[in-house]
This record gives sequence, C-alpha cells and structure tokens, in this order.
Amino acid sequence: IVEGNSAAPAMRSIRGGSFLCSDEHCSGFRVSARMPVAPTSSSNHTGFRCVKNSKNSKY
Repeated sequence: IVEGNSAAPAMRSIRGGSFLCSDEHCSGFRVSARMPVAPTSSSNHTGFRCVKNSKNSKY
C-alpha cells in the first residue's frame, strides 16, 4: 500500500454471513469472517437485513 495514492481506492472490510451458502460450503461467509473489498464493490447476497416481529406474532 502506498500512502497518498489517490488513484487506488482504500479497501474496506465486510463481515458477517451470506444467505447464499451453507456452513459446509462457504466458511468464508461465517459470521466471524472478515474480507477486504473495494468501497465500490457490491453483491446481492451480502449486506444487512432488518427483522421485525409482526403484530400477530406470539413472540
């Protein structure tokens, strides 16, 4: 890494799981995993998900 190199984007870290893979096949997507990615990268199977109980829920 060269400090002050504005042509190269700084890497970011993604963490957590993926709903795409099972535990047996994608250990890189386990909850404690961290992976370097470019800030402009995206994927349809990583990210955060919000959960809310419905009004009719027993819990």
